[in-house]
Amino acid sequence: MDDRLGFGGGDRPADPGRRAIAAEESTWWGWYVLGGFVAALVLVAGLLIWRGRRRRRGTPPAAVMLDELERALVRTRRHPGAGTTLSGLEQLFARSPAAAGYVRAVRELRYGGRPVEPTSAQRRGLRGELARGGGLLGRLRAWWALPPHP
Repeated sequence: MDDRLGFGGGDRPADPGRRAIAAEESTWWGWYVLGGFVAALVLVAGLLIWRGRRRRRGTPPAAVMLDELERALVRTRRHPGAGTTLSGLEQLFARSPAAAGYVRAVRELRYGGRPVEPTSAQRRGLRGELARGGGLLGRLRAWWALPPHP
């Protein structure tokens, strides 16, 4: 029988040509799996962003700002505890006028009815206070907790 036609010879595991072809074929499946995984991650991230924006549309600005402030305090592990008021937070951040100004603006928005939200400089000041003493990890955590306003 003729060995070139594949009769009688069986599989030749030592044949380097066959191993190279098999390696190339299996590599393509890996790319498909990786592409599907990345596409799924992008889809989930997009849905989360869309859900967050949709939820904020019907919420009053004061409630959004309060939620954001509380979430930032929790994420940076600076939450002062139950019973702390916005005035108390303002006093805690007294060494940074910008951070205290942020909390004051949220307090006035919530209780004073003023339609003025905190400025980006006040936001940066609060982010700096939240990162204080935490090193690089603290700065990253503060950036995650209170990102620049979109």
